[in-house]
Amino acid sequence: MTINEKIKQIVDTIEGLNFEYNDWSRANVTLSKKPLPICVCLPPVSGEIITKNGNIRDRRNMLVAFLDKAEFDYEGKVNEKTVDNMKLFAKRFIVALNKSGMFKTLPDTVKYSVCYDRLDDNLTGIILDFDLEDLQGGCYG
Repeated sequence: MTINEKIKQIVDTIEGLNFEYNDWSRANVTLSKKPLPICVCLPPVSGEIITKNGNIRDRRNMLVAFLDKAEFDYEGKVNEKTVDNMKLFAKRFIVALNKSGMFKTLPDTVKYSVCYDRLDDNLTGIILDFDLEDLQGGCYG
């Protein structure tokens, strides 16, 4: 199972949250047709291949966004509720990921940024930025 499939499996355990694996350009087109709120797992920006005792694992630098609809020309107070709701989904995601046993536990601090006006649709939320290390690798050769 790929890392993306594992992340989808984790997101599927979070009630009320949908999943999309895509780059920003394609997500810009597809998200207008998807149910919201949504977790968008972006292709890794970089990573490392870890080789130890003949076992090869992947560690990726991940960007995972939690997005929902925002009102057009919104007021800050109204939009802050949406951002807070997306933070709750992100927290549930972190807890589920750490409990899954599929990845190395995330560190005590996970960075995020707030996302406004990144896509054509009026979506807002947060983007988590973290390293994700697969616990089970494989032997290749």
